[in-house]
Amino acid sequence: MTDFNDDEDGDSVVDSGSIGDVSISLSHGDTKEKFTIEKKFGDSLAELVENWGEEVVYTNSVIGLKTQLRNKIYSMTHGDETKSVDEVKAYAASWKPTVIGAREAKDPKAKALKLIDGMDPAAKKALLEYLMAQAG
Repeated sequence: MTDFNDDEDGDSVVDSGSIGDVSISLSHGDTKEKFTIEKKFGDSLAELVENWGEEVVYTNSVIGLKTQLRNKIYSMTHGDETKSVDEVKAYAASWKPTVIGAREAKDPKAKALKLIDGMDPAAKKALLEYLMAQAG
């Protein structure tokens, strides 16, 4: 299982093995009671259409595709490595969606090492000193 969107209350969305299954664990905002909802959406396009209808599947598909393209364009125009307007337009003109599957669980150590690799030597040294102090 892979946790998504864990927050400070321990609320999460968990992939239950199939991209068509989801488990949502929450704490009620008022009562703080913890509960889980399990939902099976469908494991194929045919199953999705059978469960929800063609219009629902189509509409949600288009919304997801638009979001995927918007997110990519936003990342190209904001942040450290922005692209020119012409580059963004060229990308959008040839864009094709990709399969967005359940995110793989990330090894915390591998993730930390990747972040550390991007640090300058002084920041690495400061981090190491901090970690040594924490280790005792």
